[in-house]
Amino acid sequence: MATLQVRMLHANMRRLVRDRGFDEAMFGVPINQVDLARTWMDFTVTALQAEEDMGYGLTSREQAVLYQYWWMIAHLLGVDPLMIEGVSSNEQARRVDEQYRAVSGPLVSESVALAKATIGSMAQLPRARSRIPLPIGISVMSTLARRFHGAAIADELQLPQNLLLDKALTVAIGHIRVRRAKLRADPERWVAARLRNLANARTRIAESPSPYETHISSSTTVSATQ
Repeated sequence: MATLQVRMLHANMRRLVRDRGFDEAMFGVPINQVDLARTWMDFTVTALQAEEDMGYGLTSREQAVLYQYWWMIAHLLGVDPLMIEGVSSNEQARRVDEQYRAVSGPLVSESVALAKATIGSMAQLPRARSRIPLPIGISVMSTLARRFHGAAIADELQLPQNLLLDKALTVAIGHIRVRRAKLRADPERWVAARLRNLANARTRIAESPSPYETHISSSTTVSATQ
């Protein structure tokens, strides 16, 4: 349901920009197939590689299962199967993603503001669960983002560098990898941990409004104040 709501949100945004005179002849269809496929890559290879960088790597079999799940998500979002057909591993996804990046254009000035807002939003998550001060959370998220995207893109996005924090994260990630390896070595504990994480994820999803619901709520509030 949430995925279909996101598709409805995309359709609503296309209608909105067209009503405002968006020039499709010059700029192409808003939220087009390349846009959708690139976003799909953000949720697959980019996210999975980020998790691996943090010590939560997956086996090739686990990757294949997740990509099958995301094929279904892509179908619900209206992604043309030819855009991602046959992608079942991070290695394959990276090769395809490089082609999409080649036609996506460079970062725009608004990217800096968007990156700052995203980092700030993500920093709220650990703060809500462990009471980590927001400035520290922002530093952690910025440092991780530099690892995920590389120094060149991170500098363009004006993400601050913290060498001391980066070293501390390296140590912490090493401990995560060791603990995860021990957990995998015990099949019963591994299955129990997976089921527990799945239950926690379902609880968080149930407690959080979908992007479409958030958008509709915001739109209603704006309309009521005009």
